[in-house]
Amino acid sequence: MKTIDVIFKSVPRDDWSKIEEEQACIVVTDSWEVFAGYHEAVESYDEESGSFDLQACHELNIDGKTWDRIGGREGMSFCTCPSEYMRDVFVPKEDLDLDAIMKLFKINELEGASGYGTT
Repeated sequence: MKTIDVIFKSVPRDDWSKIEEEQACIVVTDSWEVFAGYHEAVESYDEESGSFDLQACHELNIDGKTWDRIGGREGMSFCTCPSEYMRDVFVPKEDLDLDAIMKLFKINELEGASGYGTT
């Protein structure tokens, strides 16, 4: 069994609004960009912005192993992932923090992922 299946669960698009505030998440876009951070829920789902927001945001490097913090070295970083370009959202099955999920996530285990680990 793949590590990704043991440690993470994929959250269906219809359930993204049910992800708890400050839940550590991995977001994979249609162009295979990968982001990790703590989910920040929208204020009101009546006024949903069409985005999935992350605090303490990091982006996976092309090596598929290391992560770069988005937004500089100091202060809280933030990123907005437009939901129309997102293919997957993963949350850990157990209570894990952001550092742990970044260490455990294996992009190459996703079907269709290519280009990672080639540098």
